[in-house]
Amino acid sequence: MTNAKGASLLFLGVLIIVVGWLVQSGIVEWILDVIGYILIVSGILAAVVGLFQMISGGGRRSRY
Repeated sequence: MTNAKGASLLFLGVLIIVVGWLVQSGIVEWILDVIGYILIVSGILAAVVGLFQMISGGGRRSRY
């Protein structure tokens, strides 16, 4: 921080204010909820595709 001049400190201050506002506003909680739903849906899709491939033989047969 010894090389930080006025513009750098101004940018840092504004950045800290914006991050603090985002944490207080509840937007972070909403984003985490959306990410959670996306993970649940993608997990269900992966399980269904895996089950389908397991039942159908996976398209490739192992020689072993």
